[in-house]
Amino acid sequence: MKLVEYQLQRFDLLYAEWTEKYKKVKGSAEDKAELDKFVKKFNMTIFKQDKLFFIAFTILLNLAEDFQIEKKMKKRRIAAYVARMLDRNNLDLIIISLVFLKKLSIFAENKDQMIEENIAKKIARFLNPGNPILTQLTLRLMLNLSFDSQFRRAVEAEELLPKVVELLKVTQFRAMVLCLLYLLSMEEKVRESLANTDIHYLVYQLMMHFPDQILGKELISLAINLAANKKGAEILADGDQLSNLIKRSLKYGDILLLKCVRNIAQFATSEH
Repeated sequence: MKLVEYQLQRFDLLYAEWTEKYKKVKGSAEDKAELDKFVKKFNMTIFKQDKLFFIAFTILLNLAEDFQIEKKMKKRRIAAYVARMLDRNNLDLIIISLVFLKKLSIFAENKDQMIEENIAKKIARFLNPGNPILTQLTLRLMLNLSFDSQFRRAVEAEELLPKVVELLKVTQFRAMVLCLLYLLSMEEKVRESLANTDIHYLVYQLMMHFPDQILGKELISLAINLAANKKGAEILADGDQLSNLIKRSLKYGDILLLKCVRNIAQFATSEH
């Protein structure tokens, strides 16, 4: 832990020094050459630190299997240190950091530290179906954090919702994304922002083509939350969608789908 703290302090000093040098560059060839020399030194330091951090956090992750040791790590603000690793570009370091953060996130203190480090902003770039490993690890971490109202608001503020909704189209992530969106949609502000995405159409299609007679709990719970918003209810009621949902609920006796229909009828305009 002391080694990690020292290296992070060293990075902060070098970064501050680079910022100062960058501001003082006046455009002369000599100034640019000096800055380039410092940048090369800085990048080499980052390269070496990435390897060191990967080894250190791998060891700490294994040690954290002991509950008493994990509690001691919590007191040393381990979550804040690991969260800072997500700003780096070493793939192995990012993966081990996401795994570690997911484990640490079960403690409220660790969760608060992650939110203080603006974890929502840091993980935005990993919500990319092009890298399924990073995406899956990120979604698991978000699931743990989404029980916290402050994190849900941060996800909306950092404009992560369109990225999450887009992942709903990817079959391998769908079950996890449905759970995540259900938790996120508990926030009124999130429901308002979701109305500006195509989630309502996607959820409607998933409900109408669900293979079982009774809709899955994650899917229908999300639909109920989406319908508890005026704009969202109007989108779900558009065209023949509302009548189709009523027909399905009556055909199969789906009580929760009827609750969704009630929300749509309650929040949508009278013309629907």
